[in-house]
Amino acid sequence: MQPSTQELSLQALQSRTLLVYSSKRSLRSSFIEGNICPPSMLLGDFFNKAIIYQGKTIIPKHIRKFILSFVLKKYDFTQLSQHGLVFEKSFLAYLESSEFFLQFFDELFVHNITIQDIPCKDIYGEYEDHLRILETVLKHYEEILKQRNWVYKSRDFELSYAFLQRFSHIKLFLQGILNPYELEILKAVSSICQVSICFESDEIHKEIFAIPLKENMRYELTYPDAKILATEPIKDTSTLQALSCDTRISQVGAINAKIAQWLKQGIKPEQITIILPTRDFMTYLQALDLEHNFNYAFGKPFAQSTFFKILKAKLESLQESTESTFLHKIEILKENIIQCFLSTTTQALFESNKQKMLELLSQYEYIQEFLNTLSLQELIKYFLQEIQTWNLYDVSGGRISVIEILESRGLDLEYILLPDCNECFIPNLKQSDLFLNTTLRQKLNMPTLKDKKSLQLSYYTSLLRHAKEALVLFVKDEDNAPSHLIDMLKIQVQPNSFSIFTHTNENPREYKSEEYHGALPQRFSPTSFHVFIDCKRRFYFRYLCNLKLDDTANTRSGLILHKILELSYKPFVKKIISNMTEIQHSAFQILKEQIPQNAYEEMELCHMELYLERFFENEKRFIQQNGEFELLGLEVPLKGVIAGFNFEGRADRIQRLKNGEVLILDYKYKNNLSKQKDDFSLEIYRQMYLHQHPQESVSCAFYDMKNKSLDMLLREQDKQELLIQTLETIKSTFTDPRANNYGVFGQKETGCQYCDYKTLCNR
Repeated sequence: MQPSTQELSLQALQSRTLLVYSSKRSLRSSFIEGNICPPSMLLGDFFNKAIIYQGKTIIPKHIRKFILSFVLKKYDFTQLSQHGLVFEKSFLAYLESSEFFLQFFDELFVHNITIQDIPCKDIYGEYEDHLRILETVLKHYEEILKQRNWVYKSRDFELSYAFLQRFSHIKLFLQGILNPYELEILKAVSSICQVSICFESDEIHKEIFAIPLKENMRYELTYPDAKILATEPIKDTSTLQALSCDTRISQVGAINAKIAQWLKQGIKPEQITIILPTRDFMTYLQALDLEHNFNYAFGKPFAQSTFFKILKAKLESLQESTESTFLHKIEILKENIIQCFLSTTTQALFESNKQKMLELLSQYEYIQEFLNTLSLQELIKYFLQEIQTWNLYDVSGGRISVIEILESRGLDLEYILLPDCNECFIPNLKQSDLFLNTTLRQKLNMPTLKDKKSLQLSYYTSLLRHAKEALVLFVKDEDNAPSHLIDMLKIQVQPNSFSIFTHTNENPREYKSEEYHGALPQRFSPTSFHVFIDCKRRFYFRYLCNLKLDDTANTRSGLILHKILELSYKPFVKKIISNMTEIQHSAFQILKEQIPQNAYEEMELCHMELYLERFFENEKRFIQQNGEFELLGLEVPLKGVIAGFNFEGRADRIQRLKNGEVLILDYKYKNNLSKQKDDFSLEIYRQMYLHQHPQESVSCAFYDMKNKSLDMLLREQDKQELLIQTLETIKSTFTDPRANNYGVFGQKETGCQYCDYKTLCNR
C-alpha cells in the first residue's frame, strides 16, 4: 500500500537526510507534486554551506579578475617580450589574461599541487620561464588577499557544525566526478554524519573508490570507507537512431519532423527534450520555431533584449568628466540603469536583472582601490561585457524543453533529440583549455584532455541509455565528422528523409561553372599580374569589376610598417648610408606615435617593435658584408613594356651598392613568404627599371619583415626567360573570336590556393 500524501510530507519534515543533486533539473525532478519535499540542495551550495573560513571574507568569483588584473598591470613583462610574447597594455586585455591565470591557479589548488612541484616533473624544462612568471604573479595575488583577510577557496577551512549537525546522513546523487578538494571536504564531513554517494559505475569513478566496480550498475557507497549500501542493474532498453544532415540548420527540419511523429503517437510535448551540446544552436531552432513550441530552459540572451540595447547606447554616449571620482562614476551608472529600467514597458521582465546590475556595481565599490585608475569609458566597457553574458527567463516558451548538456545531469529523460553530434562539438574541448602537456599532467595526477573528454562523453552516454527513444543528428561533409559517441553506443545511422527544403534531388543536373568574359587590362602591376597568373577569376572580380575586399588587420599593419620605413629613410634619399643609428631611432620614434584602432592592432604594434629590431640588425649586417650604399629613392614609380604588355608599379626602396649594382627592395609583411615559380614580381620590377635605365646592372629582393629570418630572397636567374614565355602564351591563348585580347575568366585553374573570392572562384 502506497503511503498517503500526508505521510510522505510528514516523513519529509522529520527527515535528517540531506539530498544533494548535481543539477537544478535533477533536483526538481525528485519533487513529488503536492508533497513537501525532503531537505535538498545543489552540490555547489552544499560545499559552500558545509565549510566556513573564520575571520575571512569570501570574495565572488568575478571580483578576483580585477585583483589579478591589478597584479598583472604592475608586472614587468620585458623579459617576456624578448621571447616574442606580448601582453596588451589595456585594462580589458589584462582582465582576459587573468581568466587564464585564475583557471590554472584553481586547477593547481583543487589537486593540491604547488607551482614549485611542477619543475621536478618537467624534465625538459618546457615550462621553466612560464612557471617562474606564474609563481611571481600568484605570490603577489595571494599577498593581496592575505593582507585584506579575503579568501576564495582555501584548505584552511572549518566545518559548519551549525549546518551539518541538523543531518545524520548526507546523500549525494553524483553525475560526473568530484575533485580532490571536494573529496577532502566530504572526508571531513563524514566525521559528523554519514556520507554516501549514488552514481552509475564507469571508468571515471574508479579512482574515487578503491574497490572493484561492476559495469552497468547503480551504486550507493559510503565515503570514504566505500561500504556498499545499495546496488541496482541499469536496464538498457532505449531505442537510438542517428541521422546524417547536410547542414546545421537542416537538422531542425529533422527535429520538427520527429516531434510531429512522436506527437501523433500520443507522446506529450513535456516528455520531449532537446539537448544542446552548444548554446549557439538555439539560433537555428528559433529561426524555424514558427509555432513557439520550444522552451529554452537556460533563457534567452539578455544582450538581444531591447532593454540591453537601450542601456548600452545610453552608457556608451556618456562623456568623461575630469572631476569625477570613482564612486561618482558608479553613481552615474546606477542612475542611468534605473532611468532605462523605468522607461521600459516590461519592467517585471527585467526586475531581477536590474537588481543584479546594481549589486554588481556595489561590488565594484567594495574593491575600488583596484579600479580607481579606470576611466568612465573603460568601466562602462567592462560592465557591458559582463552583463551581456546574462540570460532572460523565456516567458514565451512552449512545452518542449531545450536544455544544455550540463543541465541534463542526473535526469531520466524519455524522448531525446540531440543535434550537433559532431566531433567538433561532442566532446566540446580544445587543446588550449589545458596549459600543461599530457605527460606532465599524468605525472602530477592532474586530469588530461582525454580525461575531460571521457567525462563529457559519460554525460551523453548516461542520458541516451536511460531514454525510451532518442534521435541523434549530425552534419557530415568534408569539414565535419560524426562524434565518436555514435560508434561508442553502436547507434545505427538511418537515411535522412527529413528536410527543411521543398526541392528534391531526384534528377540533379550537373553543376556548370559560370563563365565570366572580359578584355585584358591595358596595363598590369606586379601584384595584379601575380593574381592573374594565380587565378583569373579572382583577377576578374578584383581588377575588372573593382570588387575590393575589406582590409584585414594584417593588411593595415603592413601599411603602417611601410609608412614607418618610408618616413624614417626619407631624409637620407640621395645620400650615402653607412650607419643605421639615426634611421633606427627615427623608426622607433614614429612607431611609438602610432595610435592603434583596436586591440588586435595594438598587439601587432608591439610585435612590430620586435620585427623592426630584427630588420635593423639585418641592415647593419648587410652594410658590414657589402659596404655603405646610396639610397636612390623610396616608393619610386616605375613603368615599362615587357613582351608587348605595359607594366606599372612602385618600388618600396631602391639603392646603389658600393660595387655600382642597383638593388630594388620589396617589403613583404606576411606570415609565410616563400619562393613561387609563377611569382614574377621581382623580375617585373627589374625589367621596368631597365626599361628606364638600360645601362644599369640590377638585382631585386623581397625583404621578409615578419618571420624569424630577414635574409633577402634574391630573384632567380631564369625568371626573365620564363616571364617572357608566359606573356607570349597569354597573348596567343587568351583570345576570343569576338574581340582582340578577349577571353574567359571563369575556368578552373590548377594550383589555386584559398582564393579571396572562394565562393565565386569555386576552387
